[in-house]
Amino acid sequence: MPVPKAGIEQRQAANLQMEVKMEGEGMTFDQFRATGKDCDDLGSALNDATWEDNPEPGRGRLYLDVLYIERKPARGWLNGLPQEWYLLIGRDDWLSDDLEALEKKLYEFAIAEGYCSKPGPANDDEVGR
Repeated sequence: MPVPKAGIEQRQAANLQMEVKMEGEGMTFDQFRATGKDCDDLGSALNDATWEDNPEPGRGRLYLDVLYIERKPARGWLNGLPQEWYLLIGRDDWLSDDLEALEKKLYEFAIAEGYCSKPGPANDDEVGR
């Protein structure tokens, strides 16, 4: 019996959604870092009003097009600290000149929150259980 056209379209749409969901999965730390790109206006890129009242747009590195690490504004941080990078996750925040260390924290957050996962069963503690 032929499958109705609507059923085929629904399956194609479901497959497309699955492909989009799986796109960011199975990512090593280096692959995650490779998604990072400089961004001169985080508010516009993220459609986020966080930086609306600032005299200059927030800038930094954008990962997976939704996660970011903020770069020190040209005027400096309001608290006067010299570090270049700022990461805020929930109630925890870090100022550092070590971008890679902050990227590791962001990568672990991305895994914990389902933005991506570590690759393959070789890294899965549940293998063989």
